[in-house]
Amino acid sequence: MLNSRAAALGWTDIAPVAVAIGGTPEADADEVLDSVTRAGRNAGIEILAGVHGGRLVVVFGGSSVSENVLKAASALLGEFGDGPVVVGHPVQDLGGAPASARARALAGIRAIPAWPTAPRPVAAADLLPERVLSGDEAARRELTSVYAELEAAGGGLIDTLTAYLDTGGALEAASRVLFVHSNTVRYRLRRIGEVCGLSPTVPRDAFSLRLALAFGRLDEPDL
Repeated sequence: MLNSRAAALGWTDIAPVAVAIGGTPEADADEVLDSVTRAGRNAGIEILAGVHGGRLVVVFGGSSVSENVLKAASALLGEFGDGPVVVGHPVQDLGGAPASARARALAGIRAIPAWPTAPRPVAAADLLPERVLSGDEAARRELTSVYAELEAAGGGLIDTLTAYLDTGGALEAASRVLFVHSNTVRYRLRRIGEVCGLSPTVPRDAFSLRLALAFGRLDEPDL
């Protein structure tokens, strides 16, 4: 249905695309959709939108999405009702947009009550720990893959991450636990960020990494 609507509107060549989901304002559904379409046009963003059970779902695309998906979504914030707006990752064609909504944006909407101070809009990827705690299996797989990446990289990264988190992010304490110089710990912490894209020194990343350690170990085969 989405693809047929897109074809009717000449949308078939628009790329990349992303999905934003939030509350619907108190207005007639047709008025809401007309308004968000105008807002997209004014911002130079292509829009496909629908109202589903109190949620406004907006598929948006164009060059601005590839440049900065959250900035592009911010141009549409005024069209949503009160509450959070979650943005899925960009995909390269319209066929991937439903998957983006299911796996990221919808999961983020369900999980966002656990992060009441989240920015608006917020990327679903930034809600990874909340999503996994709410039972999102896709998020669990992502965190398990983080553990696998760090384990495969070797170099004491798993042990260093464990020591650093267990000592409350205290560099010197972690170095004593590991019997290595503090500079070695600093290097390994940087290396962790390079390998998986999450830095142990950033509090929210550390939250995700703590969960990655837990799920990675739970998924290891029994000895």
